[in-house]
Amino acid sequence: MNGIAKHFSAGDVIFRQGDAAGDMYLIRRGRVAVSLLDGGVSTNLATLKAGDFFGEMSLFDGKPRSATVTALEDVGVEAISRENLSSQVDTTVWDLLVRMSGRIRAADDSLGEHSSADASRRDALSNIAIRRNLYY
Repeated sequence: MNGIAKHFSAGDVIFRQGDAAGDMYLIRRGRVAVSLLDGGVSTNLATLKAGDFFGEMSLFDGKPRSATVTALEDVGVEAISRENLSSQVDTTVWDLLVRMSGRIRAADDSLGEHSSADASRRDALSNIAIRRNLYY
């Protein structure tokens, strides 16, 4: 990819849940935490490392960020814009990625609706996501 190299220090919030859509990020070094704020409670969804990526759903559908991503240590990423990625993928593949992203967002929203009812369900659902690496 031909993205822009960026650096974040440990503790930096790369983006927050609800922020406007923007670039997706490919992690070149370091680790980040992906968390979800639900009813005032923050739940860790995943820890991502070099070779992983995040921020793709907003890149594809233009909707606000669905989670918060925080640098756990010094992190180097490649920021990839919608224009950059779409220029490297044919139209059919792009449309497929947009539809798949929409399905993932709908599933996330559904989990959020069902999990906000009580803490034990929310914890169980987040553990399923972590065990199955749904956010990788």
